[in-house]
Amino acid sequence: MRFEHCKTEFIRRYLLFFIAVGLITKANAQVGYLRWNDLFEISLAKGVNREGIIADLGFVYEKAFINSETHKLCIEFKRTMQGNEGEWNESITYCEGSPRLTFVIENPTQVFKMRRDLVQQFGFVDSGSHSQRRDKTFRTTLVKGHSRVETIGKYLNGKTIYFIVLTIVSEDVNADVKPYPLAPRGTEIGDAPVGTISKTIEGNYYALLIGINDYQVSKGLNPLSYPIADATMLKEVLLSNYTFEPENVQLLTNPNRASLLHAFEQLRRKVTEKDNVLIYYAGHGHWDEESKAGYWLPVDAERESDAEWVSNNDIVTKLRVIKCRHLLVVVDACFSGTLFQTNRSTKTAGEILNAKVAERYQTTRSRHALTSGAKEEVPDQSIFAQLLVENLRQSPLPYLQGSYLYFQILQALESNPGFSGIKQQPQYGIIYNVGDDGKGGDFIFIRQKK
Repeated sequence: MRFEHCKTEFIRRYLLFFIAVGLITKANAQVGYLRWNDLFEISLAKGVNREGIIADLGFVYEKAFINSETHKLCIEFKRTMQGNEGEWNESITYCEGSPRLTFVIENPTQVFKMRRDLVQQFGFVDSGSHSQRRDKTFRTTLVKGHSRVETIGKYLNGKTIYFIVLTIVSEDVNADVKPYPLAPRGTEIGDAPVGTISKTIEGNYYALLIGINDYQVSKGLNPLSYPIADATMLKEVLLSNYTFEPENVQLLTNPNRASLLHAFEQLRRKVTEKDNVLIYYAGHGHWDEESKAGYWLPVDAERESDAEWVSNNDIVTKLRVIKCRHLLVVVDACFSGTLFQTNRSTKTAGEILNAKVAERYQTTRSRHALTSGAKEEVPDQSIFAQLLVENLRQSPLPYLQGSYLYFQILQALESNPGFSGIKQQPQYGIIYNVGDDGKGGDFIFIRQKK
């Protein structure tokens, strides 16, 4: 097995949530009470980038999950508001392929005002469907044509939380909705020549790909068979499919501790603030329970001595001084998810990008990690590496977002019966304290123009 010291007692999370919690944005002068027009725009934004609309309203990413009934990817965004009523939380959740949008709010005054406005300004009427239960849960429904707005109140932790569930048909509210100024998702993206991205996204793409096979049994570590092959396959797909130049891609095989850290230093000296950096590590990993620290194990590592180990703190220190625009660290090793052990955060599930949205990402600085697991064991012949390479190779998208790639891997593990026995928990999240500006940026793979 690839993971020499993995422990099996860690409880496996139900489904695969993004790790930890995103930042909460408090309302400012530009972010006011949510209007029905806002909710209608988000609800009807099937052909545009919903993320941009939601971000403009001051919401930030909270979590992503797979709906247990529909098996669809769902995304939740949150914001914290302040007003005369005090402070309260709001959230918006939508699921891919579903017409339903859920708005959750803790402010009863705003809920009653919104209900009045929906009737008076938009012509919705009470359906006559009401219910109330002993647990103080109640439900009311307003309708217009084929559109439906259901309000569910639940008494939780001493206060009422209101769930407003919208199913909106454009014909019913179309006159009230202004189109969002972003190019459509999906169909029109491929029509734009990939070469045009050079005017939008500046800088070079660098990759440091590390694979370690030749561990020594005499030092207590079993050799591995596949990490170097995995790193080599990744190099090939980057050079043949994406905008990585051969001179900017380093394949480092079987490095000792000094060589591994020196490679980071060499990378730092090459990279500018406009560049994008991908780092890949495949090999043994270790988690020290007493110190609560994770480690990468170079080829000269000994099982009973940490003298040659490379700690996550060592990696973070090296990453902090790489002054690139976007950084993605991909780790296929035991306890790889512990790279997020401190100040965990999550990232949006990813959108299918067009050139205009990609340009917006260029005003940000992001630092993310994509890992093959959290704290569980995976085989030497890594399913994660296979899915990583195959999704990169087969993706038709001209601009592939790192978080979107993660969800392609995640969905493959969840939906393919052949992987039902696999206990890997891939993770995607921000690496804090290394330069992420918290503005929602992400690493973008740019496909070569054929």
